[in-house]
Amino acid sequence: MYCDGIAPQFMFSSHNNEKVEPTLVPKDNWPATPQNSPDDLSRKLACVLGPVQPTCVCLETDADQLAWELFFLCQATWVAYVQSQHLHHIVRPLLPHATWDEANEAARHGGQALPTQIKEATILWLDVAHFAELTNAHTLDQVVTDLNAYLDALTQLVYRHQGDVNKYMGDGFLAVFANADDALQAACALQKAAADFNRRQVLNGKPALPTRIGIDTGQVALTSLGSCERQDRTVIGIPVNRAKRIQQQALIGQVWLSQATFQRLQDRSGLYVVGEIEIKGQQEPVFVYARQAAVEDNPGENGPLHKDAPGERKQVVQIEGQNPSTA
Repeated sequence: MYCDGIAPQFMFSSHNNEKVEPTLVPKDNWPATPQNSPDDLSRKLACVLGPVQPTCVCLETDADQLAWELFFLCQATWVAYVQSQHLHHIVRPLLPHATWDEANEAARHGGQALPTQIKEATILWLDVAHFAELTNAHTLDQVVTDLNAYLDALTQLVYRHQGDVNKYMGDGFLAVFANADDALQAACALQKAAADFNRRQVLNGKPALPTRIGIDTGQVALTSLGSCERQDRTVIGIPVNRAKRIQQQALIGQVWLSQATFQRLQDRSGLYVVGEIEIKGQQEPVFVYARQAAVEDNPGENGPLHKDAPGERKQVVQIEGQNPSTA
């Protein structure tokens, strides 16, 4: 039987009764993927072809050609399946988790195009400050190696906090969260992980990757952009732009978030007022807060936190239904 790794000697007769012996693939040469050992493949192949009792099959009827073709069709189908598994392992990490799940669901229902979804989400932008200077001062090989190690550690934290990395932007990424509290907790964990990573980098004589994070919440569209030849499944909307602008003005080692995100938080402890900042493309300034835990990961590195009161932290006084005041 195939499940035992024994390749039976198939022998078929052609229409002129000549015996023809097909070439069988030895078990040791069967294709395997990282998640499918040769033993797993043999069992799966046995399920496709079924157990073979005799060690020699000699068909003398007109059905022999059909049996021949069926055998090799099964073998070709299995090879195609293994190749599809290799493609899965290559392509899967290139897509956001949400996009992969959507595509799987669409495939089960006939392969229709992915629809546009309008929903509220919390957007987190993370970026490495002064990245251009870093690339100019170090070899590209070193930059790529360090950046991949940095992004690998941080990406795991996004998924651990129920988020999804929608896209990488060279030295940073955009992550999407359904819940504002998850986004803030992830952001603080990201800054702590970045600080730990940078300490190890400095100890090993490698460049640090100073990190800024900005967060905003609101209505976004999850949609497919591009042409029929090439598309990106991405999010667009005001919160995407606003979170990026907040991140660009944030201080290194800190998490800044908008008032829209603040208002949706269940846990507002440790938040401090930064003040109003101007956002390109918006007429009204945006009121911004910072999280204490993130500030203390890099104490004193950026100077005063608040533009309106240098050296002084203003803690948020929570008054439901009103704009927050400070104490």
